[in-house]
Amino acid sequence: MLPWEITDGLKTKSIGRKIYYFDKIDSTQSFASTIAGNKADDGAIIISETQDSGKGRLGRAWVSPRGGIWLSVILHPRFDVAKITLVPLVASIALSVAIQKTLGVKTELKWPNDVTLRGKKSQA
Repeated sequence: MLPWEITDGLKTKSIGRKIYYFDKIDSTQSFASTIAGNKADDGAIIISETQDSGKGRLGRAWVSPRGGIWLSVILHPRFDVAKITLVPLVASIALSVAIQKTLGVKTELKWPNDVTLRGKKSQA
């Protein structure tokens, strides 16, 4: 996904208004952690075609080949941060619904927040 493919027709106030795009990066999450202290980056999306050192849950390596959607979003919450654990769950549901409505493709959800297609996280 290229930046203009995300911003075209976007109607949000903050999420996706600023996009950092990379062909290759160590980890979108690492880059996000580096710049997250800047309040101007609230809602910024960090997206890359591939990642060399993507990170999964429990310290597992995250394989990020070309053809997937590898991204992180910076949020400076304006709500009780005790509810932050709901954000990844709600985001995965919203993404699954958006894919179905936009592309007519039914995806599945794998706990806690993976969106899969035919049992796979990514198609190489």
